[in-house]
Amino acid sequence: MAEGEAVSRRTKVLLLSSGALLVFLPTRAFAGDAECVWNHLSAAAHQSVFAAYEQGGVDALDQAQIDDTAVIASFRACTRNPSAIPSRAIGPALVGASLEHAATSHLKVAEGVSPARLDRAWRGLTPTEQQSLRTAYLTSDADIPRATIAAIDKAVGMAGYKLAPGAHVIGDPRYRHYADYFEGRAQREAYEQRF
Repeated sequence: MAEGEAVSRRTKVLLLSSGALLVFLPTRAFAGDAECVWNHLSAAAHQSVFAAYEQGGVDALDQAQIDDTAVIASFRACTRNPSAIPSRAIGPALVGASLEHAATSHLKVAEGVSPARLDRAWRGLTPTEQQSLRTAYLTSDADIPRATIAAIDKAVGMAGYKLAPGAHVIGDPRYRHYADYFEGRAQREAYEQRF
């Protein structure tokens, strides 16, 4: 393995923060609301994110075409200060939102899973489990703690996906889409508290 190739999945998502982003429906919000910023991006930006995700999952999100000026304009639309400059945390927060929305879109189409069911599964985690997931995205440690992995597994199960007996999550693409939702949501929530 060449130097630098041993980048964890979590770290790779953080590295994408300068490139890939997403979008949905406009709503006003407070600074630090990545959902609001996402909602102010164009439908074309959303489709670019969704297409990239469908082609290669989280690893392909950096191929999404999102203009930096559109991100800044979306951020400013969500603040009370139209001249505000986004902090560096907006990138990772929007990457998390992008992953969350792309996985939601995929699961809705491919599995018939509603966004409400995914949200209920997230809310079914204890506050400690949710914080464990958020904290995993704020550290540079490449090793994800066992408790965090257990929280993802629990959330995936609560969302309705059960592995076949003897199956393993590694290499299971269906499991991966559910996990992408919860990892994206955790990353969005972790970083939007910082901008």
